[in-house]
Amino acid sequence: MALKVAQFTFNLFQEQCYAVWDETTRDAVVIDPGCSMEVEWNSLKLFVEREELNVRHILVTHSHVDHVMGTAWCTRTWHLPIEGSVDDELLLPTPQEQVYLFNLEHQQVHHSPISVPLKDGDSVMMGDHKIEVLDVPGHSPHGLCYLFREEKMLFSGDVLFYCSVGRTDFGESFGCSWRALLGGIEEKLMTLPEDTAVFPGHGPQTSIGNEKKYNPYLI
Repeated sequence: MALKVAQFTFNLFQEQCYAVWDETTRDAVVIDPGCSMEVEWNSLKLFVEREELNVRHILVTHSHVDHVMGTAWCTRTWHLPIEGSVDDELLLPTPQEQVYLFNLEHQQVHHSPISVPLKDGDSVMMGDHKIEVLDVPGHSPHGLCYLFREEKMLFSGDVLFYCSVGRTDFGESFGCSWRALLGGIEEKLMTLPEDTAVFPGHGPQTSIGNEKKYNPYLI
């Protein structure tokens, strides 16, 4: 049963939201709904309807405002809870506080809190597909990556990017740690098969093999 992926680029931060689904069963998950305007939300909603997808989970990698702006829309539309790291959400400033910190008072936030806690080592089922939870802190207190191990697909949030890694310069209030970030990437991500596709929270798709060879922060 093959999986398909659709990418949506949302909000002023150019955050990437993903819909992942099984071509046969149409079971799906939505990862990081950062849709901040009605036109963005409608693009995701209409896509799900057009593809006749059955959304089973709404997953967030971390609770930075650009990744959670549309979570309330999701809960209202699909009547599903938001799943992610409760500790990450509690330790960070609230999404509305983050909007003020980044001087984005005009940016709309439709936020619904996490009500299904996930932590390192947990797994989520999408039909017959197992999604493993890998916690790599450093960009935020708890940065969750979602791994379809059998299908060799990793959704890395803001932990790992194409030839880059997550920022760690936001300060202690954002749970930043350069050492924890690089250590977690080396231990949990660089040990995956090199042909594992990586779908990051910003920027182009990459692979574990590419990052091993060319990422200047990891060489």
